[in-house]
Amino acid sequence: MGYIFRRTKGRAWLLREQSMNIWPKWINQLKTFDSSIEITTPLALLAKTKEESNFMKILANEKKEYGVEFSKGCSEIWPKKELPEGHFGGLVSHQDGRIDPKKLQKCLANALNENNVRTLENKVVCIKRNDINKSNKWKIITEEGIEFEHDTIVVCAALGSEELIKPLGHPLKTKAVLGQAVEIELKDNIQNWSKWPAVLVFNGINLIPRKENELILGATLENSIQPSQTILQNMLLFNGMSPNWLKEASVKNCWYGLRCKPMNEPAPILKILEDGLILATAHYRNGILLAPATAEWVGKQIST
Repeated sequence: MGYIFRRTKGRAWLLREQSMNIWPKWINQLKTFDSSIEITTPLALLAKTKEESNFMKILANEKKEYGVEFSKGCSEIWPKKELPEGHFGGLVSHQDGRIDPKKLQKCLANALNENNVRTLENKVVCIKRNDINKSNKWKIITEEGIEFEHDTIVVCAALGSEELIKPLGHPLKTKAVLGQAVEIELKDNIQNWSKWPAVLVFNGINLIPRKENELILGATLENSIQPSQTILQNMLLFNGMSPNWLKEASVKNCWYGLRCKPMNEPAPILKILEDGLILATAHYRNGILLAPATAEWVGKQIST
């Protein structure tokens, strides 16, 4: 959700706008490793109240140049299916959507290998200055006690970032926000999702067509490190607004993950802590979306 983002100014919007400009360039480069990787579009956001619908109309006018428009009827957004409560229309963002995360990870790993980037299998447990020879270099130490020395360290360890930089005198407050997602199989046979958007969002829940007769639903927002069955069931019922065809679906698979949310400051955290020590972490729910803008910012800090 880049261009469909509700704000039109400020840091959060600028990071999204910058990333959305860069993503197509990244995809073109990553196609070297997998020609099928792409940004699947569009993204549709349905209104659940008249007030929300009116706000969306204003936003569509403000974001027209980015391919965002308001759709009065949802028959094309949610075809051949019963709508949730209300028929208030919604936004369609023709440049927003999704990237297959597994394909993306594989392509990025291949890109690292091609550029001779060394990766470590062992966890980094400590960062410290090399004060022995006064070289002003940084050391990272793995859990097996292996040391590596570098001019610049970029900490992007999500929930592990706090533990790494606290001994260096840099306090960081973050918290874990758990998200559950499910793969469901529909009772009705749907062989072709071609008329559906890549992502359909309603009442805070994403529906993503996966393959024949299957959808992915996600994700919950839980201030915990253990998944809640109650919250999961509420999501499956669209928080009380689920259409009958979704109520009749069966759950095939369920998984969860932890997102790192900063406390008392906006996400993500992009800071220069010391000369040669950079913090780029706590992206919360927008890690993939903001990856290009984050990488560009980090690159500029290293090169200047």
